[in-house]
Amino acid sequence: MNLTEFKKGDIITKVLPREYSVNEGMFGSVKQQDVSYIGGKYEFIGCANGLAYVNDFSCDKESPNYGEKTKFKLWQYSEGWEKWIDPEKL
Repeated sequence: MNLTEFKKGDIITKVLPREYSVNEGMFGSVKQQDVSYIGGKYEFIGCANGLAYVNDFSCDKESPNYGEKTKFKLWQYSEGWEKWIDPEKL
């Protein structure tokens, strides 16, 4: 799913890596994958000005960063998201 399809308050996670190419000069381009955000628990806040905003619950509850608002660029990370499933309920 695309991030723009979620509603404020949805709990989401990234399930697919971001793919991109890196130019290796005379060797051509090499495909790379960015696995940032995969499996993490995030509360969707919204999208504005080319950025997506989430509350980050992917770290330990004891961490000072637990629930902290974070942002990332839509052009890099808009695709490959789904609603988060609590693994304790599987």
